[in-house]
Amino acid sequence: MNIKSKQIVPYCKLSLSKQRKLRDFFLAGSTARGAARVVGVNRMTGILFFRKLREKIAAERIAEAQKKIGAKSDIVEVDECYTSGGKGGRKVARQGRGLMGKLAFAGAIERRGRRVRIERIKSASRESLTSFIARNVRRSSIVHTDSFKSYLDVPKYGYKHCRVNHFLTFKDSKSGACTNLIESVWAQMRRHWNRFCGGFRNNLHLWIAEIEFRIENSKCLPKALKRILRKK
Repeated sequence: MNIKSKQIVPYCKLSLSKQRKLRDFFLAGSTARGAARVVGVNRMTGILFFRKLREKIAAERIAEAQKKIGAKSDIVEVDECYTSGGKGGRKVARQGRGLMGKLAFAGAIERRGRRVRIERIKSASRESLTSFIARNVRRSSIVHTDSFKSYLDVPKYGYKHCRVNHFLTFKDSKSGACTNLIESVWAQMRRHWNRFCGGFRNNLHLWIAEIEFRIENSKCLPKALKRILRKK
């Protein structure tokens, strides 16, 4: 058998059985160090193996990122999220939308197809959030957001815009506006990243690609990963 056919990730000298075990731990959301300890390999080997898996996923996501999400009359939920990890970390991070000690992200997800886009943003300004929507969402889509003032210019970009005031309700009774789906994306992202004790701050684009991949393929994660790994 060709040596390359025994490799799940490029240039891996581990036995195929150990590679499969590490891959399964990755799919389960385990940390690389924990997986390496159970499989019986060096922790740095486990970290490198997991990083190569994320690199393969990120390479696949590049092509997907060029395609806008949403469709005619389809609903796309948009929101921003903040996590600790910026300069100063939790010691200087405060509640609210200030970015001191935080990392900020903008995200959008389809109601129907569950395709998702996440980007790191430098500020939660009108320009930043509306340009994120314009880059990632088709004009024929209906955009649902919360009542944050930075979304006020969304209709100017040609979208039908519905807003929900979260101080009053989770779903607007008149327009039907709701952002529960994109909020669940942030919850899943935080739960997953919290296991890694801030390790996601390095090579952040790889971690974002992994979260997008996990959410879009939640019903068939092993099959989707195998499809990616088969590609050269």
